[in-house]
Amino acid sequence: RTECDIRIHLPQVSKEHCKIEVNENKEAILTNLSTVNPTQLNGDYFQQPVPLKHGDVLTIIDRSFR
Repeated sequence: RTECDIRIHLPQVSKEHCKIEVNENKEAILTNLSTVNPTQLNGDYFQQPVPLKHGDVLTIIDRSFR
């Protein structure tokens, strides 16, 4: 979506694929929003929102971000 902060222009990417929010404890929390092509964290799939740590690698389809 155009209102997303980061956009990946690939046909397999969902309109809202995942989100990162900062909680009240100032932790960055990653939530997967795609059921067809789930987001990966450090090469693994996850079901529940997870806190991000320094050095984590987030992968959407074939694009990775550290």
